Amino acid sequence: MRVNFRWRQEMRYSDLIGIVRAERALVAAHAFPNHGVEAVVASEVVSVIGPLLHVETLGYLTSTVLAMAYMPFYAGTILDIYAKKRLVPLQTEACTLLLVLCTLAFDAAQR
Repeated sequence: MRVNFRWRQEMRYSDLIGIVRAERALVAAHAFPNHGVEAVVASEVVSVIGPLLHVETLGYLTSTVLAMAYMPFYAGTILDIYAKKRLVPLQTEACTLLLVLCTLAFDAAQR
């Protein structure tokens, strides 16, 4: 019996958010091996609170929420525009974190 797998051509925004947060947690756990849980918790807190401290992101988030409040019929389109704007920086962060993870794993293997 033959099984055909159909691979997705593009990464969805929601998939990429999960990958980046998992990679951040792994890097934090490798950076502080004696305090793994605390490092993962700190990584998650920074993942949630960090974007809210950036003035440009906070302004864009506020305008997106107001636009969705006044035009709920177009909420899906508004969220798609936001996701497309954030896709390239998230892909860059995912690749950079993967490079850091590979470097940390190679360093651990050398010891």
